[in-house]
Amino acid sequence: LVSAALDAEGTVTTPFPDSNRLGDQLRMVARMVAARGALGMERQVFFVRIGGFDTHAGQLEDQPVLFAQLSQALAAFQTALAEIGASTCVTTAVVSEFGRTLSSNGQGTDHGWGGHYLALGGAVAGREIYGTMPSFALDGPDDAGAGRMIPTTSLDQFAATLGEWFGVPTADLGTVFPNLGGFAAPTLGFMA
Repeated sequence: LVSAALDAEGTVTTPFPDSNRLGDQLRMVARMVAARGALGMERQVFFVRIGGFDTHAGQLEDQPVLFAQLSQALAAFQTALAEIGASTCVTTAVVSEFGRTLSSNGQGTDHGWGGHYLALGGAVAGREIYGTMPSFALDGPDDAGAGRMIPTTSLDQFAATLGEWFGVPTADLGTVFPNLGGFAAPTLGFMA
């Protein structure tokens, strides 16, 4: 069924970067979105991943390559969504399960707390930073010790914002994201 739908309606001509596993995954997602009518799908969720950010060593060499792969794959994906007329109905969320410390271990950084998440798409009220940027000072007011930055905004708030856009009733957000009660604002308002 999926193969037939992809063959019939899953054509995407946007070029994706070569030798880029994330780009390959996002190309397939774009094809699945293009074939959503043939598949009878109104709402879809896709998970893709890129590894290698656990940079305890080699950070100066590895991170620029990883960020370039991420940037190129996301740019191609957004272009493909525009090609198939889905740029306003698809939102891409880029998240990580952990941040990195500000302090060096000599060759890289260790596991930290604070990090950044990205949201892209035509429905995103973009070009803004939601939350408060920390003071990037070791032993500064936002350093919990060893360069671990204290986050100002919760992943739960980020996810609840996406959940509400996806159709979760506001009254049910606390059930889906039980930690929301610990924050003054349950959502961040970045979805238009």
